[in-house]
Amino acid sequence: MTEQERQRTIDFILRSQADAVIRQELWEERWEQREERWEKRFDKHQREMEKLRAEVHEVVQAARELTTESRAHERRIRRLEKSEKRGTRRLDGMRDIVRILARLEARSARRLDQLEKDS
Repeated sequence: MTEQERQRTIDFILRSQADAVIRQELWEERWEQREERWEKRFDKHQREMEKLRAEVHEVVQAARELTTESRAHERRIRRLEKSEKRGTRRLDGMRDIVRILARLEARSARRLDQLEKDS
């Protein structure tokens, strides 16, 4: 092999190595850019997940409060229904008493009329 051939071979090897180093650096740059994009996306998704968690927590809290209020409201309704039933029974009882008293008053009036006629 002549000196020129050896020099061309060395130049070729050096260029190939330089090209490989450049390709490696480009590849690393692209990889770093991808990692940065992924990290940004990941951070964005993390923030969105935190927002969603907070919203879900608020919804769950509101649902608990509504459930508690609903139960209390149902208890009040049941108490009112019981009170209404008691009131209705009392009213029915008083109507019966008034009917009885009306009949007694009518009998008493007839007896008084009869006594007045007889005397």
